[in-house]
Amino acid sequence: VNMAPIQPAIFAPSIAAKMGIDMPRVGTGTFAQARINASLSAAAKTAGDDAEASAATFAVASAQPKRVSARLEMLAEDIAAAGVANFEAALRENLSMALSAELDDQMINGDGQAPDLSGLFKALGVPAAQGAELTFQNGIQTLAALIDGLWATEVSHIVQIVGVDTYRKMAAILAPNVNAGDRTLAATLATMSGGLSTNDRMPAKVDSGGLNKNQTALVFRNGRSGMRTAVCPHWGRIGITDVYSGSARAETAVTFHVLLGDVLVIQPGAYAAEAYQVDA
Repeated sequence: VNMAPIQPAIFAPSIAAKMGIDMPRVGTGTFAQARINASLSAAAKTAGDDAEASAATFAVASAQPKRVSARLEMLAEDIAAAGVANFEAALRENLSMALSAELDDQMINGDGQAPDLSGLFKALGVPAAQGAELTFQNGIQTLAALIDGLWATEVSHIVQIVGVDTYRKMAAILAPNVNAGDRTLAATLATMSGGLSTNDRMPAKVDSGGLNKNQTALVFRNGRSGMRTAVCPHWGRIGITDVYSGSARAETAVTFHVLLGDVLVIQPGAYAAEAYQVDA
């Protein structure tokens, strides 16, 4: 068989990167990050009055290393019989991509139950369900309500990653009182805001008693540049190619491990979990 080079499997792009999750390499020991969560006070004073001191308080979040692993096992006979030069290289690449995809999924959807990480959705909590089906008007109203004046001072500071069903719904909703060739809700939100996209790692819609089908979305307010808003520390990556343990059966094993901690939301105001009702 005249085999062309093996093509890779396709994985969804990273959600964590779009959500501004920092991934610093850290040394041995528990990782901890502090932030000031209650500021000192200031006030105007009349002549002769003393300035008064108030307490500043700190919030400290910490994470310990957890392991995410992937493994590939190959027999010499399989490699020899494949008939394609990049057989082993394609499998190694796939192993690395599968591990990266699992890392991203853990950082977003991890429920914190051992051995899983605690991901961004776990940190943000469950959003309130919407009581009305998504329309052009309430889609725009939801975007406007995400402005907080601190982390987002204009709509261009709002980045949303919505579920696939939500995006499909938005892409099918036309602006009212316009011709069919005019803008959809998805196009309008993408143009007005800092970004609107979907990803197949986003949670599926939830059917609450058959009446209220909601799907959660992630919101990142990125109006304050140069600040760490969320962090997922990592203690390094280990790659092991083992040709010895299975040598009696001519087996090569490739194992990848990554040590990383829970996602810590350092600045809660920069994030939100939103819900959209995608069905009537």
